[in-house]
Amino acid sequence: MRKILKSNIVLSILSGLLLILSWSQIGIAFLSLFAFVPLLYNLENHLK
Repeated sequence: MRKILKSNIVLSILSGLLLILSWSQIGIAFLSLFAFVPLLYNLENHLK
């Protein structure tokens, strides 16, 4: 149970960081295409 919780937190943080980077002024907006992948993976595993 503990390992699943840690992976959920890590995937959620990764998704948030990718979203932050995609909206920054650096010019890497293509990251928004991949930012929701960890979050959706996390959601899919949570619903099983």
